[in-house]
Amino acid sequence: MAAVHASVPRDLAVFAVLLVLTTATLLLSFVLHGHPGLVVAYVIALMKGLLVAWEYMHLKLEAHSSRFAMLAALLLALLLVGLTAADVVTRPTIDIRPPPLPEPGTVER
Repeated sequence: MAAVHASVPRDLAVFAVLLVLTTATLLLSFVLHGHPGLVVAYVIALMKGLLVAWEYMHLKLEAHSSRFAMLAALLLALLLVGLTAADVVTRPTIDIRPPPLPEPGTVER
C-alpha cells in the first residue's frame, strides 16, 4: 500500500473550515428557532461530515467502489431520518389528561 503524505497546510485549512462551520451552527442556533434552525443545522452537519470523510478519511484517494459504499450509507441514513420524521409528523395527537379532581368535601364512589 502506498504511503499517503498529508499536507499540513491543507489539513489546517480543513480544520479552519470545520471551526467556521461549527461556529456558524452555534451562532445560527441563537437566531433561527424551530424547524428552519433544525434544517440549517442538519445541512451544516452534513457538510462537515462530508468534509471529514473526503479529507481526513482520504475518500478522495479511494476507488469508486468505496465512494459508492459511503454514498449508499449516507442515503440509507437519510432514508432512516426521513422515515422517522414522517412517522412523528403523521402520528395522531392523543389527549392524555388526568381526570378532574373531586371537589373538596365530596365523596366519590
